[in-house]
Amino acid sequence: MWDGPFYRVRRDGYEICFLPDADEALDEVSSLDLWVTFAEGERWSATVFTLDEARRLMDRWQDTGEYLGGRYFFGWDDLIVRDPGIEAMTRVIDELVRSGSYTTAMRPSGPEEDDADDEDEGEGEDQGGTEAAGDATDACPRCSGQVSRAWDRDLSNRSPGSTTGRPGPCGRPLRGS
Repeated sequence: MWDGPFYRVRRDGYEICFLPDADEALDEVSSLDLWVTFAEGERWSATVFTLDEARRLMDRWQDTGEYLGGRYFFGWDDLIVRDPGIEAMTRVIDELVRSGSYTTAMRPSGPEEDDADDEDEGEGEDQGGTEAAGDATDACPRCSGQVSRAWDRDLSNRSPGSTTGRPGPCGRPLRGS
């Protein structure tokens, strides 16, 4: 179900929150960010790419010279799936949760916090990017959730790693470079 910019899939004990592009058909989504939030509040994140999308990016990088001419593809929380679409990606996430493999395939995002009481908390404070294990992230100004910059590698109008304007887990724009 749609919830602002998010598409949410509720399961018994957890919810998957997808962040598709607004103009992309849900059955054709080939790359996006997602979060899995468990009933206890624990959150995990990933950037999902289809195999075809990873190949397309690597081919483009071959032309641009990025990533050693497209010879590699990496990311701390990147997840490669065979088939496009929210339904296919949901099946993969369901299996990762069922098997417990989400703890190695995804990045821990910290506990979900109740932001009803702290709506104005953090206003004016610097909650910009942090560095963790060599992967740049940005803090959401509302919920302080960390979001990988890996999603942005394909946006030609931004430099690789930029998350400026991208919504965080709560939907408010991230602050970052």
